[in-house]
Amino acid sequence: DSIGANGYRPQRTDGPAAAGVSPTIDALAARSSNFQRCYTAIASTMESGVQLMSSQYPQSHGIRQMYPNRETVEATNKRIVPLPALLRQRGYDTAAIGDWCAGYYEVVPLGMEHLSVSSFDNFKIYMSQAVVMAHFVIPLYFDNPLGYQIFPQLESFAQFVTPEVVTGRVEKRLAKVAAEQKPFFWHVFYSCNHLPYRSREPYRSMFSDPAYQGRNRNGVDFDIDSFIGGTDLESKWQALPPKEIKQIRALYDGCTRQFDDCVGKILASLKANGLDQNTVVIVTADHGDDHYEPGVTLGHGLTFNGGLQANHVPMIVHVPGIAPQVIPETVRLIDVIPTIADLTGVEKSPTWQGQSFAGWMKKTETPVYRPFYGETGFPFIQFTVPGVERPKLPAMDELTYIEKDYNYQFVLKDEYRDILIKAKQRCLKTRHWKIVCTPTAQGGRHFGLFNMAVDRYGENDLASQRPEVLAPMKTALERWMDHQIESSVAEIFPAGEPE
Repeated sequence: DSIGANGYRPQRTDGPAAAGVSPTIDALAARSSNFQRCYTAIASTMESGVQLMSSQYPQSHGIRQMYPNRETVEATNKRIVPLPALLRQRGYDTAAIGDWCAGYYEVVPLGMEHLSVSSFDNFKIYMSQAVVMAHFVIPLYFDNPLGYQIFPQLESFAQFVTPEVVTGRVEKRLAKVAAEQKPFFWHVFYSCNHLPYRSREPYRSMFSDPAYQGRNRNGVDFDIDSFIGGTDLESKWQALPPKEIKQIRALYDGCTRQFDDCVGKILASLKANGLDQNTVVIVTADHGDDHYEPGVTLGHGLTFNGGLQANHVPMIVHVPGIAPQVIPETVRLIDVIPTIADLTGVEKSPTWQGQSFAGWMKKTETPVYRPFYGETGFPFIQFTVPGVERPKLPAMDELTYIEKDYNYQFVLKDEYRDILIKAKQRCLKTRHWKIVCTPTAQGGRHFGLFNMAVDRYGENDLASQRPEVLAPMKTALERWMDHQIESSVAEIFPAGEPE
């Protein structure tokens, strides 16, 4: 959630960087409802995306890590009622338009009729892209009708589907639906801010120290072999010197600015097509990232140590006719679909677990702090928790295999499915407090308690000092973990939340 509208300031503020990382989004926020505390229940793209469109926690929709098998996906499709499917029935044009991170729509379409996304990660795609890219002529055909006719796979190749290509596709489709006067519901997905933070100039160097000449100059120097074949990345990443950490943050800021410019072009296209006064625009994310804040290193979906940066996402909702406002009370990504249903008049599915916040924006309901419940994703790294021996899990290349009968997808091995789920950290955050459950190697559960109001990065465990807070939060978290029942903050603290 590192945007200017919510107080973020980059380390460099001269020249083009003087406008900050998100001038367009900041201007949009100033005329919108800006929810400053929005959280995703899981900081991993596929699982978070399914959560968003189905309004279900990962433990309910069933995709709990990024390498599900066919049976898991089929069970999820039967279990969920995604909003796009309901809007299609009402005549909406529904589409997912995005680059490589949006490829999960190829696996789980979530009711979208039109998909214009990069093909989802699988071994066959990797190999075909490598072969095609090795040919010096084929890239010349990219992003033009003749090229797509001759080499149809180019349309979804990750290396070619740049942010500018995504924006161009959105602009073309906006002109089409405007001419047809057809309502639309789209998920436009950019991967600008995903590791390894490689953006083009001028964004790449916009926020960097001009004197920097290190190995992270053009992007995070990412050793994929260590990532998939090792389990000791925590210690390696912790060893980075301050100048490298500063550069990585600068790269991320440049990626944000690139995304911001894409948002600006889409907003301009809405206006040019006469759609700006009757279109709801939401700017959010599937997850954030850790950037060497206290208690964490780099990445997302790996830990609840620190200040929940990887689960905290922007939530800017522009509804024409609704007065701008800043709302500090907590909302969750599972709340978005019920909100859109209220704004569009669609009947809510009883399978949805989120709660609408449309009444907050219309000032017909009083905002209250909602609880954030979360779980970690695929365990590329199991971060250290003081005093806890965590279950031992092998590296990614041992946990997964290539399923040739499932379009050569990377799939978690069956023998590790339950083990992985049992090893996940879980978290509950109320207005002031965070409790983290970490499974132990001995089969038990360790609970850490942190007062986030005065300890932003969760550096001081108060579990032994505040038993009156620990007990009800532990009960509520285990109730959600073991029985899939969510307790409100008022139910957790009937007499009011302690400070």
